[in-house]
Amino acid sequence: MKHYLFFLCIICAVSAFGQVSPPAIKGINKSNVSCNGFGNGIITIIASNGRPPYGYSDNGGVTFQSANTFTNLNAGQYTIIIKDTLGRRSDSQKIEITEPLKIALSCGGAMQCGANSGTVSVNASGGMQPYTYSWNTGTTTDNAVQTGLSAGTYVVTVTDSAQCNDTCSVVLVQQGSSTPKYKVGDSISCGYIFHVDQNADSSHPCSTHYLVCAYKDQSASVTWYNSIYTYRVTNANSDILFDRANAMLIDSFSLAATSCSKYTTDSCSGWYLPSKTELDSIYSNLASKNIGSFAKEGYWSSVEGSKRHSAWIVDFFNGRNIMNDKSNKYHVRAVCDIWLPNN
Repeated sequence: MKHYLFFLCIICAVSAFGQVSPPAIKGINKSNVSCNGFGNGIITIIASNGRPPYGYSDNGGVTFQSANTFTNLNAGQYTIIIKDTLGRRSDSQKIEITEPLKIALSCGGAMQCGANSGTVSVNASGGMQPYTYSWNTGTTTDNAVQTGLSAGTYVVTVTDSAQCNDTCSVVLVQQGSSTPKYKVGDSISCGYIFHVDQNADSSHPCSTHYLVCAYKDQSASVTWYNSIYTYRVTNANSDILFDRANAMLIDSFSLAATSCSKYTTDSCSGWYLPSKTELDSIYSNLASKNIGSFAKEGYWSSVEGSKRHSAWIVDFFNGRNIMNDKSNKYHVRAVCDIWLPNN
């Protein structure tokens, strides 16, 4: 009887030892991917119960490894299972490795006229702000725009707060000079330059706006009025530079105006009777310096006078402005405006 009880105790003890709980996942630690597209995620598994040593799987039990840490992981979802030395498996547990948004860059630039007139910029999104911008000029800044640049290739590396980065580049091409090719007093194919306007115009890049007078008078003796409209008031009172609109206002009523508007050349178009201000500029910049073969007499302007039946002339003998009767006869010299590329 004693021997029977002894063997029964041994059998119970062995049976109890063989009924160890199956393995379980006690915990999972992870490190997400640091930069978009990198493969540096980490999963570490903590096992319990069962009989070690354990096998660890991150693919739902397809394969196992002896180490409890998985490295060099891409972003994605992983199914964790462990098994013990008896081949028993734990319940599965899913864990996700994430990655930050990809840094997206859009670079652009423009070159104005003249040296050191370029601008480049970069628009960044994604990643983890704030960004820093490192340019191949040697500049590292938090400014996404660089100005005052010469022609060339500009590369920027944008780095976010997680030290992830991406690059893009811009090529700046020289557009032309900002220096006018001609000056007052120069002659071009259609006449003499008497005014240079350097105000920029986006529709005429790297060009300068000039006022040009014809090489010779279009008439030496013409009335201002057209005889059909002798006493007509035209209200042509504008008196500025580049004043073709004022001349066109009287073109149907003035012989002086039509003498100029009918003038044609191959290289310039849109000729018109100059305003008084334009005649003053012609006198100061050309006639008074004996440029242009002007008569030392009166020249009609397109500006109507305040007195009845009058218009303004400029006397090229001394530069005086005189209001004169429209029936008198004076010289006319056509002018036009033209855009020409710079050097």
